[in-house]
Amino acid sequence: MSKTSIRRLQGLRPMGKKTLAHRVSEAIKAFILSEHLEPGSKLPTERQLAEALGVSRNVVREGLSALVIEGIIVKNPGSGIFLRSIDIDSLSQVGERVLNEEKARYEGIREARAAVEVGAIGIIVERITEEELQQLEEIELAFERRMQRGESFWNEDMKFHLTLLRAARNELLLQWTPLVEEVMRVWAYQTDDMELAFKAPAPDGEGGRVAAEHRAILNAIRSRDAHRARELLRTHFRIEGL
Repeated sequence: MSKTSIRRLQGLRPMGKKTLAHRVSEAIKAFILSEHLEPGSKLPTERQLAEALGVSRNVVREGLSALVIEGIIVKNPGSGIFLRSIDIDSLSQVGERVLNEEKARYEGIREARAAVEVGAIGIIVERITEEELQQLEEIELAFERRMQRGESFWNEDMKFHLTLLRAARNELLLQWTPLVEEVMRVWAYQTDDMELAFKAPAPDGEGGRVAAEHRAILNAIRSRDAHRARELLRTHFRIEGL
């Protein structure tokens, strides 16, 4: 590459899109506000945060490092992550902005994702293999086990729906799979669902509902009943007019 080309490349600047680490730090700020945490409160562990937000622990560490620099948290090796004395009004302004932005994105993404999955269920039922049905069964069992143990089941929920879309064997549909990942990630920013993201619900609550609906959807697909699977998915997504 010529020196002129190199100079041109050096003139490029990173795009403004938020990194995952930045989104993680904002999600944790929103969590602090929604939980009304006091200075000295202990935050979830890196592992719990990674599972709840659906990112790697390295990404979580980056997000936490940013919060350390901002003076919002302190990391004490061996004892955990703790909230420092902070300007709650300043943090509230940031938290409100994050929540408002994410709520606006969430509804649009959720509707698009649901429309794709419900629309594709007919060919999914037709093309899904026994091996993929077994994968769905194993994912559902893992979901149920984690729920019973009081652990976050975010990843299992996402894997269930990603496996469905992949079973369609359609390259264009596969391009929509990031919608599934994004809607689950943005879900963690919602005020009403913040506790569900970081603390697994009881089996008779939201987790139990999702597990039961996944099980019913899987049974309908296994029976090759596309009409039944489509109706169950519509109920599962809870979007009027779908």
